[in-house]
Amino acid sequence: MNPKELLQKYNCFISSVVMTSSGSVMKYPCIVWPMTNINGEIIAWSSRSIGDPKDGLPKSLGMPGDSWKKTSVFGISNIDKRLPLTIVEGFVSALATPNSVATCGKAIDEKQLEIIASADCPQIVIAVDPDVKKES
Repeated sequence: MNPKELLQKYNCFISSVVMTSSGSVMKYPCIVWPMTNINGEIIAWSSRSIGDPKDGLPKSLGMPGDSWKKTSVFGISNIDKRLPLTIVEGFVSALATPNSVATCGKAIDEKQLEIIASADCPQIVIAVDPDVKKES
């Protein structure tokens, strides 16, 4: 699957602006990741900058607050329930890993586990990023 098809499968899109929590519009070239429930209904969004880091833009922006992160799982409506499911942390990892979902962080909330369990996949694999402490 090419990158454009992959973004379309997950209803992601590229935007040049986002609305901030204060309601103002900010120039922010980014990929927007919609968060859906198991039925495919969009319940939240997050975004990742695709601009130059030297521009001083935040790495990511999302809906205000954290409650949506604890009650949603990215990619849950796109999985094949007949296959093993892989749990990853971030959106890009979910796009790069077949039949996977993202928890939007290392922590997995009880509600997220309920959502994942409701998919009723034959096997679940947890593949979070290792936290490697850098030595100086």
